[in-house]
Amino acid sequence: MPVDTDHLRWIVQKITAEPVKRLAGIASIFGRRQVLLAVFLIPGFLMLAVMSGLVYAQGPAYDFTYQGRLKYGGQYLTGTCSITFKLFDASEGGNQLGPTLLRNNVPLTNGYFTVILNFGDVFTGTARYLEVSQVNCGQPGDPVALSGRIKIQGVPYAMTAVAVNQAN
Repeated sequence: MPVDTDHLRWIVQKITAEPVKRLAGIASIFGRRQVLLAVFLIPGFLMLAVMSGLVYAQGPAYDFTYQGRLKYGGQYLTGTCSITFKLFDASEGGNQLGPTLLRNNVPLTNGYFTVILNFGDVFTGTARYLEVSQVNCGQPGDPVALSGRIKIQGVPYAMTAVAVNQAN
């Protein structure tokens, strides 16, 4: 069957001309600048709203905050340090869980510091232990490993409860 190119051309012109005519009518009422802003900004805001919903739908984040205090020679440090963090399933030995996390330029004030850590989905309800090592604050003898692992309590395990609740 032969294609009627004149008819197709009329359809394409009609489809593209109608929205342009509508926009021209709106522009005469509100002004071109406002219409152009609305044409570009409203879809942009809608896209951001949809994308933020998609990011949230990916599941709970596994970030948690760790706070500590460092001394050198009996004095609390002020400045910046690089610190390495590892997570284990035992207080000594055991298996490392998740990646090794390096935090550079961690600010210290009177020895206090705060970092956000994320070892992934490794909090399953059993004990977890944080190892703080390779602390480098530019002091003689740095980097040093802090002795003993710290048992992780409470808040990271609340994420497990949220995940179980979502499964029901």
